Amino acid sequence: PEHRCGQCDLHSLLQETVAAMQDIEVDRPAAKQGNFCGQYGGGATMLRTIMAVQRIDLTEAQCEDVMSTRKTLYTGYEAGVTRLIEAAHRDGYTETVEGRRRYEVDLESPDWKTRSHAERALANHRIQGTAADILKRAMLNVVPALTFYGARIVAQVHDEIVFTVPEANADNFLLVATQAMEALPLPNGLALKVEGGYGAS
Repeated sequence: PEHRCGQCDLHSLLQETVAAMQDIEVDRPAAKQGNFCGQYGGGATMLRTIMAVQRIDLTEAQCEDVMSTRKTLYTGYEAGVTRLIEAAHRDGYTETVEGRRRYEVDLESPDWKTRSHAERALANHRIQGTAADILKRAMLNVVPALTFYGARIVAQVHDEIVFTVPEANADNFLLVATQAMEALPLPNGLALKVEGGYGAS
């Protein structure tokens, strides 16, 4: 199908692709589950099962189309993962941009399922592990703002940080914390984009 979302993210792309096929809206949690199933080897059959839970009846061929659309539009990602896996077989590990390594004993397993799981874990370590390293450094960068504005970190979940801050300081804290995290120097021309907001609870 023709895509209208321009620079949509991976999950919006799946939502749009299914909507074009069936004129049915897929909620974002289901789209994320469908994409991660593809990323972690679930394939079209697993995607069909996930969509069926949403009462969306896709054929196996349509699910294959969804998977191939993702690969076609994200060729850079697919090629990057292939290079990571090739390097992992050569070196025995992958590492984050910061140099934190992960080894997998099953990388050379004769069982393809076991081997594929190890390959995906190592590729994921490079991507999500780098994101985790960046977030840890971003949290350190925001410590002076915490102290100055009387804020506290309540929780950190994946790439999100939840703060509490006195209401009178909310606007200034949001601005300064965002700037502090975005000022984080990153290698390889990477840049951190931070979005934030606040509410009463």
